[in-house]
Amino acid sequence: MTSSSRPSSKATGRSAARGAPDPHAGEVPVAYLVLRPGTAAGPDELRAWIATRVPEPAAAPRAVHMIDALPATAVGKTYKPGLVLDSVAGAVRGLLEQDRVSGIIDTELRNGRSHATIKLTEPVDTSALGADLDEYPFTYEIVRMSAP
Repeated sequence: MTSSSRPSSKATGRSAARGAPDPHAGEVPVAYLVLRPGTAAGPDELRAWIATRVPEPAAAPRAVHMIDALPATAVGKTYKPGLVLDSVAGAVRGLLEQDRVSGIIDTELRNGRSHATIKLTEPVDTSALGADLDEYPFTYEIVRMSAP
């Protein structure tokens, strides 16, 4: 999604587009939108609306995330690394749900790259989870939390 195709729908306020990690493409476009007060629109509706306004289908967001506010720097600019880390956490969360594993996800930038630390809250075989995570373009570590 390019800056010229960002939503100007009457329902949207601020918006940002970032690449979300994808095991096949490396990254896919996603949009983060803040709705204007007193308006309503669903993610699917806005994704379809955006898709009609991007220059090519590959640039259309695969997902639209409705958020209360965009992360901002001290001078008020959108802090895009915060959105990238949110996307990494979402990808890891999806894998944990797929594998029916409980865990706590922490994300950070390490040496300029996205990194996820997955703290497992129960003893499980992590080989399938590790194999799935290896397909993504971010680094990770799996930590087994000890019982209290």
